[in-house]
Amino acid sequence: MCLQTVGMIGVALLICLVLGYLIALMLDCDIPGKTLSRTLILSPFFIMSTTTGVLWKTTILNTNYGWIGKLAEIFGMKAVDLVSYYPRQLLVFLFVWQWMPFFVLVLLGGLQGIPEEVLERANLDGCNWFEMVFKIKLPMIFNHMQVALMLGLIFLVKEFGLILTTTNGGPGQKSYTLTFYIYKALFSGSNVGRAASLSVITVVVILTVINLIQRAIKKRRAIYQ
Repeated sequence: MCLQTVGMIGVALLICLVLGYLIALMLDCDIPGKTLSRTLILSPFFIMSTTTGVLWKTTILNTNYGWIGKLAEIFGMKAVDLVSYYPRQLLVFLFVWQWMPFFVLVLLGGLQGIPEEVLERANLDGCNWFEMVFKIKLPMIFNHMQVALMLGLIFLVKEFGLILTTTNGGPGQKSYTLTFYIYKALFSGSNVGRAASLSVITVVVILTVINLIQRAIKKRRAIYQ
C-alpha cells in the first residue's frame, strides 16, 4: 500500500512540476489571450475534489452516456471503461488535472519576480532560449519550486475526494492510497488502532520526503551559486 501510494503520488508530482513550469513559462510571455488562458488553466484548482471526481466519472468517463461513450459510438468503437481497467493511471491523471494549476500559480509568481535587469543582461550575453529557461530562470525560482513540491506533496497525500467519487479504491485495492486505506480501516473495518498507526506512518513518511526535497533543492541551489 505504501509503495503504491509513493508511486502514484511521485509520478503525479513529477508531471505537475514539469508541466507546471512549462505552462508558467508560456503564461509569463506576452501571448494573445493570456488572461483567458490563465483563467482556464487555473480553474481546476478552485473546484472541489469531490465535484471534480463526480464530473469526470459521470460526464466524461461513463461508457454509456459520458463523452467517451458518445465519441466511441460516433466512431463505431467500443468504449473502454478507464475506471475499471486503468484506475491508477486515471487517478494520476486526475491528480495532475486538479493540482497542476497550483504549481503553475506558484512557479508563475516566481518567474514574474525575476528582476528585468537579470534577463536583459542574459540577452546581452547572447543566451539562447534553453540557457535562459534552464540556466537563468530555473535556478532563480528554486525556492518557489520547493514550496510547490512540499505543499503539492501534502495536498496529494491527503487527497481523498477524487478517489472516493471515481474508483472508490477499486477494483479491489488497486487504487488505494494510505489515506483511503485509513478511511476504510476506520469506517468500514472499525479498526481504530490500525487507522491510528497508519496515520502516524503517513505523517512520518511525509515529513521524511519533505526533508529530502529540502536537502535536494538546497544542494542544487548551492551548485548554481
